[in-house]
Amino acid sequence: MEFNGKDDYLARWIHGISAIVLGFAGVILLRFFGDYNRWDLRLNLAGFAALLLAIRCAWYAISGRGNPNND
Repeated sequence: MEFNGKDDYLARWIHGISAIVLGFAGVILLRFFGDYNRWDLRLNLAGFAALLLAIRCAWYAISGRGNPNND
């Protein structure tokens, strides 16, 4: 079993759970807190960043390639 490789199932489970949590956080930031005020741009950027990180974590959890912690 290699550390942070394709066969590291503990890290892949943790990244899968993190992807779900970050996905929910990104959707909540974009949907509910993105009304038109001075915080709009910052909350939208935070929501997009959370969704991007969720996609990268989910990709690693599913395929075992492209670990976001190595970048």
